[in-house]
Amino acid sequence: MAFITGSELVKTLLFDRPADFPKGGLQVDVLKPIFGDAMISQEGHNWRWQRGVAAPLFRHDELVHFGAIMSAAAEATVTRWRGAPAGTVHAISKDMMRAAFSVIAGTMLAGGAGDMFDAIEQGHEDYYRGMNWWIIYTLLGLPHWLPRPGGQAMRAHEARLRNMVADLVRARREEATNADDLMARLLRATDPETGQHLSDELVADN
Repeated sequence: MAFITGSELVKTLLFDRPADFPKGGLQVDVLKPIFGDAMISQEGHNWRWQRGVAAPLFRHDELVHFGAIMSAAAEATVTRWRGAPAGTVHAISKDMMRAAFSVIAGTMLAGGAGDMFDAIEQGHEDYYRGMNWWIIYTLLGLPHWLPRPGGQAMRAHEARLRNMVADLVRARREEATNADDLMARLLRATDPETGQHLSDELVADN
């Protein structure tokens, strides 16, 4: 396993020679139940065309608009830590997840969907507690529905989150507003080469 940190090497890996560094089937198969056909679990053509639709949203001049939201999430986390009584033990993974979701809510969801974060947090630990068994099942080519330790909790968490996101995407599509957050722009975006747009299901996946 290699960890790539230099900017030139990152460019080589992600931009110049992506076909030489695939994600690998295991990662794709493990992530598919919760991420569907999202970019994070795709390779080749399926990855390229979705990335082409989303790419304009992540240019530097676009991202600078979200810097204040990201900084505010980081500062709020540090403020909570500094304000806690001496000796307080912090669950860093939960704090980082809260900070990340604060950014997502402020950029993707125009500040909404607080109930979604509650749902994420509610099943987060149970979901990852069963992940090692799911990885083993994936390596053995066993189906996701087959009983396994933690499998029922994982499937329930996946269904709950995917249904909530699908409802949110559907509602945003029906609004047909000129909102400028990332989700609204993903719903409007098209592939510059083919004109293809992301379906509601693919927006929800991503």
